[in-house]
Amino acid sequence: MLIHEAAAVLNLHAQAVAVQNICSLVPVVLDVAAGNYTRWREQFLLTVGKFALQDHVLLDDPPVAYPDWTRMDCVVRSWIYETIPNDLVETVMTPNAAARTVWTAVESQFLDNRETRALLLDAQFRGFKQGDLSITDYCRRLKTMADQLGNLGEPVSDRTLVLNVIRGLNAKYTAIGRHIRRGRPFPTFLEAKNDLLLEEINMGASDVDPSTALFAAGHGASSAPSQQRPPGGSEGRSSSGSGGGASSKTRRSGKRNNRQPKSGGGNGGTSASGSGGCPAGCGQRHNPVAQLPQSVDRRHPDVALPSTAAGPPAAPQALLAQQAQQAQQAQLQ
Repeated sequence: MLIHEAAAVLNLHAQAVAVQNICSLVPVVLDVAAGNYTRWREQFLLTVGKFALQDHVLLDDPPVAYPDWTRMDCVVRSWIYETIPNDLVETVMTPNAAARTVWTAVESQFLDNRETRALLLDAQFRGFKQGDLSITDYCRRLKTMADQLGNLGEPVSDRTLVLNVIRGLNAKYTAIGRHIRRGRPFPTFLEAKNDLLLEEINMGASDVDPSTALFAAGHGASSAPSQQRPPGGSEGRSSSGSGGGASSKTRRSGKRNNRQPKSGGGNGGTSASGSGGCPAGCGQRHNPVAQLPQSVDRRHPDVALPSTAAGPPAAPQALLAQQAQQAQQAQLQ
């Protein structure tokens, strides 16, 4: 059994020597300002314990030195240097020091003057309020201070931690805080945190006003393109109105143009009659509609139509005069 255990330890030590980047196993870099000593210490102890190297940092009186112990002590010391900031390395580094010596030097930077540190930290812990912090950040800050007090020799019970969480909540969490405080059995820190997170989610969902959402939906519908107006609307009325105006002008012009022009002269003088410019003395009956020019509608003689001939249409008076002249020439022949 002892031989098997010794072989297992040697195998673990060989794996520890093969580790190239200790930060992959201890991702937390110790920082004085961040107050993460508790996390760093816990993860570092877990790592050295996995490789059976915890005695190098926890034992004040190491066993008799032998080659394997010395080699593994150098490994642990290099791990400590790689997981703390450079300014702290310059403070705790000592030539040819053991890993235990470096470990205690790091602890002294965070745990010396325990009474003073504990007094100040306890006052901050009991007076801390949520403010603008979310429930997650608020609970995390309080849990970190409670852990630091435990490292300073002033452990905080789970019940005290929950009571301080309730005490520092905002006014909008008064109801849920009263519910947690009156719970039997008294909830743990994780249970109280879960209740507060659920209340925070419900408050975020209730902040959306239904009337606001309805207004937004109606506004989106009103911004859609409007349907086209059916024919006969204002455009039809305007077109018909303008057409009516043109028709009235055409009617007046047609009435004036239908008047027979008078031409003076001797025996050869002729005049166009109302029957379409028939020469005087003609005994035949003519259809006045057939005698109208092409620019006049046969069904409505008083309404002029646009001329289809190329170029500008001839004036009705000129047409009538031309027809009268042609009739006069035909009579003379």
